[in-house]
Amino acid sequence: MTLLTYLRTVAGVTGAKLGCGEGGCGACTVVVSTPPPPAAPPTARVVHAAVNACLAPLPSVDGCAVTTAEGQGGELLSPVRGGGAAGTRPDGPGGGDGGGYGAPPPLDGVQAAMAAGHAAQCGFCTPGFVSAARALWWDRAEALTAAAAVTAEAEATAEMKGGRRGTGGGLAVTSLVTAPPQVPRLPPPPQPVGVVDIESLLDGNLCRCTGYRPIFDSLKALLPSAAGGGSDSMAGGGTEIGCGRGGGGRKGNRATATSPGWLSPRSLRALTAATAAAPAAVLVGGATELAVESLGGRPRPVAAPRLSLAGVVELHALRSTADGLVFGGGATLSRVVSFLKATVAACGGRGDGGGRGGGGHGGTSAASALLRQLRRFASVQVRNVAAVGGNVVTASPISDLNPVWMAAGAVFVLASATATKGFGEGGGGPLATDATAAAAAAMAAAEAAAASAVVSAAADGCSDLWAGVTTRRVAASAFFTGYRRTAMRPGEVLAAILVPWTAPGEHMHAFKASRRREDDIAIVSAGIRLRLRWRPPAGSPPSLPPLPRSSPTAAGAANLGGGGGRGGRGGGGGWTIVDAALAYGGMAATSVAALRTAAVLVGAPWEPSTLAAALDTLAAEVALPPDVPGGMAPYRVSVALSFLAQAWTRTALAVRRRGGDGASALWVPPRAEWSGAWDPADEEEAREEGEADVGIVAADGLVGSLGRAPTSGAAAVSTVAVSDVATEAAGRSGANGGASPAVSGTAAGQAMGPAAQAPIVAPVGGATKGPLSHGVDPWENGGDPAPAAWENGAASPSNGGMRDSVITSRAPSADVPSPPRTRVTHTTPHGGTFRGTQVFSATPPSAAVHVGKAAPHRAAAAHVTGTAAYVDDLPLPARGLHGALVLSTRPHAELVRLDTADAMALPGVVRVVTAADVPGSNSYGVTHVTDEVVFAEKLVTCVGQPVGMVLATSADAAAAGAAAVVVVYGADLPAVLSVEAAIAAGSFAPGVPVHRIERGDVDTVFGNAAAGGGAVAVVSGTVRIGGQEHFYLEPQGSLATPTGGGMAVTASTQAPGKTQDVVSTVLGIPASRVRAAVTRIGGGFGGKETRSVGVSAAAAVGAAVTGRAVKVVLGRAADMASSGARHAFLAQYEAAYVAAGADGVGGTAAGTGGDEDSVEVAACGGAAADAAPTPSAPVGRLLALAIDLYSNAGHTTDLSVPVLDRALFHLDNAYDIPAVRFHGRAAATHTPSATAFRGFGGPQGMLVMENVIDHVSRSAGVPPETVRAVNMYGGVAWDGVASGDGTHNNSGDGTHVHSGGGASPNDRGGGAMPSPTPPVETPYGMPFDSLSLRACWHTALSDADWPRRRAAVDAFNASHRYRKRGLAAIPSKFGIAFTFVTYNQAAALLHVSHADGSVLLTTGGVEMGQGLHTKLAAVAATELGIPPGEVHVEETASDKVANASPTAASASSDMYGMAVRHACRQVLRRLAPLRAEMEEGGGEGTDEPVCGAKTATLGDGAGGVVNGGSGGGSIDGLDGGDGGDGGDGGGVNGNANGNANGSAARAPVTWRALVAEAYARRINLSAYGFYRTPRLDAVDLGSPDPARRRGSPFFYWTTGAAVAEVELCTLTGGWSARRVDVAMDAGRSLNPALDVGQIEGAFVQGMGWCTMEEVVRGCVPPPPPSPPPPSPQGGGGGGAGAASVAAAAGRFSTPSLPPPPPGGAHGWVRAGVIATTGPGTYKIPAARDIPRDFRVRVLDRRCEADTIHSSKAIGEPPLFLAASVFFALKDAVYAARADAAAESAPPTATAATDTTSTPRPCVPHVRLDSPASVERLRMACPDVYLNRPLEESGGE
Repeated sequence: MTLLTYLRTVAGVTGAKLGCGEGGCGACTVVVSTPPPPAAPPTARVVHAAVNACLAPLPSVDGCAVTTAEGQGGELLSPVRGGGAAGTRPDGPGGGDGGGYGAPPPLDGVQAAMAAGHAAQCGFCTPGFVSAARALWWDRAEALTAAAAVTAEAEATAEMKGGRRGTGGGLAVTSLVTAPPQVPRLPPPPQPVGVVDIESLLDGNLCRCTGYRPIFDSLKALLPSAAGGGSDSMAGGGTEIGCGRGGGGRKGNRATATSPGWLSPRSLRALTAATAAAPAAVLVGGATELAVESLGGRPRPVAAPRLSLAGVVELHALRSTADGLVFGGGATLSRVVSFLKATVAACGGRGDGGGRGGGGHGGTSAASALLRQLRRFASVQVRNVAAVGGNVVTASPISDLNPVWMAAGAVFVLASATATKGFGEGGGGPLATDATAAAAAAMAAAEAAAASAVVSAAADGCSDLWAGVTTRRVAASAFFTGYRRTAMRPGEVLAAILVPWTAPGEHMHAFKASRRREDDIAIVSAGIRLRLRWRPPAGSPPSLPPLPRSSPTAAGAANLGGGGGRGGRGGGGGWTIVDAALAYGGMAATSVAALRTAAVLVGAPWEPSTLAAALDTLAAEVALPPDVPGGMAPYRVSVALSFLAQAWTRTALAVRRRGGDGASALWVPPRAEWSGAWDPADEEEAREEGEADVGIVAADGLVGSLGRAPTSGAAAVSTVAVSDVATEAAGRSGANGGASPAVSGTAAGQAMGPAAQAPIVAPVGGATKGPLSHGVDPWENGGDPAPAAWENGAASPSNGGMRDSVITSRAPSADVPSPPRTRVTHTTPHGGTFRGTQVFSATPPSAAVHVGKAAPHRAAAAHVTGTAAYVDDLPLPARGLHGALVLSTRPHAELVRLDTADAMALPGVVRVVTAADVPGSNSYGVTHVTDEVVFAEKLVTCVGQPVGMVLATSADAAAAGAAAVVVVYGADLPAVLSVEAAIAAGSFAPGVPVHRIERGDVDTVFGNAAAGGGAVAVVSGTVRIGGQEHFYLEPQGSLATPTGGGMAVTASTQAPGKTQDVVSTVLGIPASRVRAAVTRIGGGFGGKETRSVGVSAAAAVGAAVTGRAVKVVLGRAADMASSGARHAFLAQYEAAYVAAGADGVGGTAAGTGGDEDSVEVAACGGAAADAAPTPSAPVGRLLALAIDLYSNAGHTTDLSVPVLDRALFHLDNAYDIPAVRFHGRAAATHTPSATAFRGFGGPQGMLVMENVIDHVSRSAGVPPETVRAVNMYGGVAWDGVASGDGTHNNSGDGTHVHSGGGASPNDRGGGAMPSPTPPVETPYGMPFDSLSLRACWHTALSDADWPRRRAAVDAFNASHRYRKRGLAAIPSKFGIAFTFVTYNQAAALLHVSHADGSVLLTTGGVEMGQGLHTKLAAVAATELGIPPGEVHVEETASDKVANASPTAASASSDMYGMAVRHACRQVLRRLAPLRAEMEEGGGEGTDEPVCGAKTATLGDGAGGVVNGGSGGGSIDGLDGGDGGDGGDGGGVNGNANGNANGSAARAPVTWRALVAEAYARRINLSAYGFYRTPRLDAVDLGSPDPARRRGSPFFYWTTGAAVAEVELCTLTGGWSARRVDVAMDAGRSLNPALDVGQIEGAFVQGMGWCTMEEVVRGCVPPPPPSPPPPSPQGGGGGGAGAASVAAAAGRFSTPSLPPPPPGGAHGWVRAGVIATTGPGTYKIPAARDIPRDFRVRVLDRRCEADTIHSSKAIGEPPLFLAASVFFALKDAVYAARADAAAESAPPTATAATDTTSTPRPCVPHVRLDSPASVERLRMACPDVYLNRPLEESGGE
């Protein structure tokens, strides 16, 4: 049993969540507090560690305290203290929104900071983050408390000879870290938690919602303020863990009493005796590998005894001796990291062996290399428990550390029992109870012998640790004998690892290439050691005398690559390589040494020819076949070569930097870059090692230190107003500011110093310092600016001397007066590597209107305390069962039967359910197509399709039963597994025709281009876009309970209405007998809109056939294998654009796209710069575009048709193209059904368009931003930015125009914004006003300081060969509405209690982290004039609100907000006469809120909700718009001011008094609100009638723009996002804090989609395609020419399906099987993958449509803006390809000269498929290291 299973099923504590079961997501994180052992000295302390509860065996925490997110005040395994009785949740039994009534749970500092800092959205992962942060603070507090005692102990230890043997056991015994007498000074004392600690904390916790920035900020807000110190803000119950403090112990659960087979030896002698008695015993350190083995199908024998290493004191020793470092085999990796840090610090730094160690020590280069590798090893939670020896003996071929041990010359000490009968007679041994008993008896005998033994001090400083056992030593280079095989003999234990000090002149380097920087397995890892010697000319003394390499034993002297006996190969002086060792992981079945390459290096001179020869030898030595397991053969070989080149350069630069004899003569490759140059992450690693809080380099255009946090624990939020001296304030200098630009990007701005104690305020007044325009917004109404007065506040210390000014805009004609919004700028407290700035307008906290306030999520307290209930947290009713699905393992095959005998024989298994048990229809549909089945029958059509379900009394028993079911298949049938294969086979979704959008005469344009003349050029190409797993942290789950003729289903779904329909269908009962409910879901992103209903259907069938409740919660692997993903797309395009003339750019008459894989340079001069195109047709202007778009629908239709439609609707993105032909088809494949995902096809369509823009830019020789600008809807003048003057003036009159809130639309200086233009039409005939789009575009470019940063990026690229930076700007427009018109409706049920006036609200919308309930409560509170806390939003249920549309399409706040308003106004309309009567008679003089009908609700008209004013609505608000945007009356009584009788003298009536009196008079206090979105057309793109393919499928657009800057390591494909500027038009936000969170979370999720989230599936390759006809214009790009694009009907024919060819595209993945089914193989962005500087600006504009309070949808639109990162990476790739093209010879052939002054050549277009993985990025950057493996593999 794992700790997590115990917590959740036995202790009933559900704060720790089961997210993946493999320790990869962190949702299960708890704090384990380990007390010192009984015999430990007084200086020993409690150790608090974050641990993955899903990996930890329950016995491993015996005697420890375990604290989950619920735990407070030292409560162990208990619910929230002070929150009521055990099991009471803050959101009540029914779930709900977590807000409203009841005392909130007590929050400690971490919880309070995260709740206030908007650090949780769905909340599922939040308890894990809380626990990880708690462990950090608690453990650091313990360390600081014990620092004095530890120092005294260390000083005493330093006086001893050698070391001493520790006493006692435990996972963390501080006294065992001993220092040798040679260490000159003690390690630095522990420091308080700092910025670096926080930024390094979260590598083991994943979040899919927030984008991590608010989590960082919330934790940084806990740090002491820069002024006056302060506390950690961690006081409170959370710090009272009580584990061993004051001598008091914890009463833990004695796990060993109920854990047969678990033994805990207390000495190495006892351990070896036990292993001798039971050789098959499993040694358990952190147990992290055991869980992974079980998930991977390699479980250890259950009966084998488990021997815990926790109490084996000798195995936890960490020592430094005269010979080197000693690492006990059981020492945790976290302790190893601390030990290495202390060793490097004590020995004077990260040097080579140049005498830095002092006192006779060698260098710490090996220690530094190990430390570097461990920084990226697994996660904090894994490092806290994983044993260093366990990592060695698993012998993983992709190990991070084993190659480093090998190259460092490490020696492994293997221990065994001194005398063992039958030792070495094979590896079997007894099992079951006899093995455990034998091991226990042997342990007891050994312990008795050890008690009487006398241990002598060890002369070598370590052998005393192994007294009483037999040891032998094996060199690391000889230890690994095969795939997961070692040289260990049966019964042996890895006792220690010995690493010698590095010798003088020796340099050790460690490398790792992986898909993600944090918590990721290596693709390739390496350890490389080089030792150099300077041989001066004759007569000169050597500066580095040859010293022998120290080694503790003769066995350790065996160094890889030979010794240093060979001399230099030539006469005279110079540098010689006297020793070398290279070892690699990921290049063979085990870690391997490159012995031949080392032989080439040893004795050779340090010169280019030596490196070239070594690279040639290494390329042959590590060559991989194309079908190597893991794939990526050329990538892996090229990375291995580049690691050697990096080691060479780092060594040379280190010698140069150190100076001394011969240093200047050492050859360094041209444009060499130090360690940070090779891996962008190294810069922050350097910061982590020595600096706590440093600013970002000024030249990067980032702020130095973005101000300091206030003294409280809250986030650094400054509510500021617009000031005419904002630019002056932003330009003030500060201690940390340097010359960096201000947050706004103003060139002259500097960061405010800490003395100011305020965040930087973005300048919004502009450079002119004139008064701002405000009032009526000309951007939306088309009018002129309406100047009005504005006042400046006095300077105050709180804002650093700035003068505040509050803009008071004229209240719009609205039903609720809009209070003046203030501009809020939030910056990351304390700065750090990862920082952000958010600028938005918000309603002041004191305002009576609650919409627009930056309020926390209503369930924030429940999230951070772990008490928010999800499906798996719900208690199972008595006699309830757990279900586990049996999934198909074949992509397309006949299904014969299920053999269930083995499964039924397992304990706890009750029944196996199949299709034959379905009481109703086994077939159902989620749309009008009925092609889904609950369980497959007769035929399986994809891997992962459910074929049955096992019901058992526990989840573990059900999972074991499902694994035991044998699925008997018949014949395998032809399988179509990719879009390309489907196109070749003509396999498309049945009954779905070609969908079309057409405008203009595309063929004529292409024909004219073909006719010649050069004025028009054509490019063509292909775009491939991969899928994306939803990776919601809460897996799919459902609980079905029979209700006597009906069924109650509580599911994790976005569609309770659809769940109700499907369950009624499969059970064969009326829908009215099914209740579908949702409390909350832990993330959905579209993946729980339709794919969740199958899980609910299976659970309901199981409940129906057994009469017992059934809970089905999918494991992570089953979820990812079966539930579908984002649609993969393939597009073939052809585009005609305005060229520069007959001799135009690209060198051909029609322009050139070039060969996509070519790196030859195209001419970039000529007409691109000289020709002056006419204003109506600038170069790069698109004239015609034809796109054939294909999506991978999967094996059922699901939502693929509307997804395809939205992709087609968004193919134009932001661009007005005169002639288009967009055709689309949904390919039918034998893969899990692709489904809805955030964006719903829109991002894929826009990404295709942006690839076209990129191709045109490269072909035309025009910057892509220029091409985007000249094609943008409404037209954008680009010269303002290009000229560098910072002005954007499209109106021609220089007038500043600003938003309705009074602030500039771009909220900063920089010139005028675009003027309103007449609406244009999209290709499908929908009017579009481009003003918002252009405003976002200008704002993003202006904020990003585009001209300066573009020049800086180019300058950087010119001086760096293998580090490249890229910069890109991307616009976006996203349509808001369901394209299926029926879904655009919403309802809300509202009840007002007569007893106290509290409000119960239920809607059809699902809370999934987006803050829907928080926004709806604010809407209701504003309407009714009551505090939001008086509104409780109950769970969504079909018996409260029926026929609910799915919560999707970003439209829920819009629709349900209007429905809530409608319900509120019905109640207010009934109360209005009563209120007037009560006011006439005198009200009650109380402090309670007065009736909202007077104060907030009835003013300024209803805009068509009640009486249908000019807001554009109809009776009863069915189509009612927001009166806030134009309603002119229509209040309850119809008067303009909304007062019942207009009398100002009436006494106010309290809300409670009003509703109480209404109840007494029998006035209905309940209402059912309803809304349907107006002005929508049912556009049918599949119709043969062109008229039906045109119209307005959307209500409005949400627009945005983003600028991203990245840095790319071209040798590995590793990269970092240096800075991102986002500008979004969110309308008048209902809650700007939540909307900013949606923007950041969507952006990071989109960044994963574009870059690292790659779905790997075994795939049958399609037949070789016939070569496409050549384009008549010669445009390249690997795509089809004009003729192939034109004939759509012929392309979409359906030939017969050919049989699949033998084999698969990847021999290591079976056909159809998804290899990425968990966090170990599928990588979403982690905390340190987010932009280093993340700036978000939300424009304050009213929506152009009639929406609730003029807000806009924000959930999906920001996701595509992450494509700016994709194209910035592509920009960096182009820079690398330019260098490759410019190089006349390989850089290793001769000592190349500096090329920084070489002009940048133009590079032809290159296709970069999405996601831009590290492999694709590296393979797109040709160089000498890549060319070698390509040649070896035949250029494949």
